[in-house]
Parts: sequence; C-alpha cells; structure tokens
Amino acid sequence: MEKKKQVILVVGSCGLDRLLTVAQYPIADAKVRTTGYNEVGGGNAANTASTMGFLKDATFLKEQNISVKFVSKVGDDSVGQQLINELEESNVETLFCKGPPTSNTAFTTIIVSEKEHTRTCIHTPGSCGEISESDLSTFNMDEVFENVVHLHSDSRNTVACLFFAREARARGIKVSCDCEKDRKTTALDELIQIADILFTNSSHLGPYLDRLDLDLEEVNSRQSLPKVSVVADSLNEYTSYIDLYAKSLAPSAFFMRWYSQFEKEVIVTQ
Repeated sequence: MEKKKQVILVVGSCGLDRLLTVAQYPIADAKVRTTGYNEVGGGNAANTASTMGFLKDATFLKEQNISVKFVSKVGDDSVGQQLINELEESNVETLFCKGPPTSNTAFTTIIVSEKEHTRTCIHTPGSCGEISESDLSTFNMDEVFENVVHLHSDSRNTVACLFFAREARARGIKVSCDCEKDRKTTALDELIQIADILFTNSSHLGPYLDRLDLDLEEVNSRQSLPKVSVVADSLNEYTSYIDLYAKSLAPSAFFMRWYSQFEKEVIVTQ
C-alpha cells in the first residue's frame, strides 16, 4: 500500500543568479574579463525547494512519498516565468504571487574569484516587491497546508514567512528557518523564536546575540533574564566583572530557555 502523501512547504525568496567568474577579484576602477558566465535560478528558499525536488526519487524520500510546494513572488516578466519553469522541472509545485504588470524579478550578481576562492553577492531587488498582506489573502490556507508535514522558510520575505510559521505552529507542524542575516525586526525575532530548527551562519550569530539584552527581552514580553546582585565592601572593583558576567550570561540564558521550552536545534554554518 502506498504511503500517504507528505508535503514539505517552502516559503521565501526566488530570483535569478548571474554568476561572473573572474581570475581574481578586481580592484577599484579596474576593467577585467570574465572567465565564465552562468545564469541560474537562485534565492535561499528556492534553492532548498529545488534541491529537495531533485531528491524526490531518492530512496529515503520515495519511501515516505514526499513532495515539495514552494511559495514565493516574482515579477511579470520572462525571468519570473523562467524561474517558475525551472522549479517545476525540479519536481516542485509552485504557488507564486506575481507583481503588477511590467514589474521585474529580483536578481543577484555574483562575482566568483578563482584566486581568492570567494564569492561576492550584489543583490538587485525586483520591482515586484515581497509577498504582501494582500498577496497572502489570496491563498486558501487549508489547501496550501494540505498534507504538509514540515514548513521551511528563509528570512527575506520576513512578514510572509512569519505568517506561514504562525499558521504551521497552529496546525502542529514543525518549522525550520534559514536566517542568513539579522534584519533587526520584531518579525524576525518572532520567526526565530517559533522555529524548531534554525539555520544561521557564524557572521550572523554574533551580532544577533549582542542584541539579546534584558531590555530587548522585556520589550518582546519574553521571560526576563536573571538579574545580578553583588554584595561587596567596594562595588567599584567588581564593576568590570559584573559587566562581563552579565554579557556572557545573556546569550547562555537565552539558549537555555529555548531548549527548556522547545526541542530546538541551532545549526551554525561557516
């Protein structure tokens, strides 16, 4: 008997990647030639969806009868249609919003250096904009979440990603989030809180933890961090130690609270 269909729902960014390979990263005002040029679909969420789509026939997924749905927004242009076609060819069911007539799709110019082994991304937002509240109102959530067993999002369309994360949580569905940048918004803070599995990177984690102070916790109505009291004859000599202890305690207390409330996993990439 065939196992019941299970759907992984992915929400987030989709755009065109224009990859320019050069021998070495150019200095200011230089004129250089590329050694290679490619145009491929990109965007964190789109990459995740297409990769899982390609793996659909892999034994470990085929046995589970897994399929992939992807929600995003593109412009009313040939690039947008190209990206939709690429995803559907990757076994991904697309639920796309489109921007207004003549709007264009976002693209990223990526300079790949052969010498330094680096890649520099220069993003150009599309005039189509991000998924809006009016876009969200066009979805029938019962249909979107039919047979969904997991929700994955990036954090670029933050408001939309949070909307779907709340919906998933209300339906008892686990959530993962790929958060590549600290956008310093309450929406992103809540999205990170909701996620059962958080993917981030080493350059993002530091600045985010630096913001996790008592004031931010109280503004977001989360459990207050422990307060430090010191009894001493001369408080001045202990001030630097108190500051050091308080700063080191804040992130630790935050993550301990995560683990006590949820089975949360945090994956940090380099």
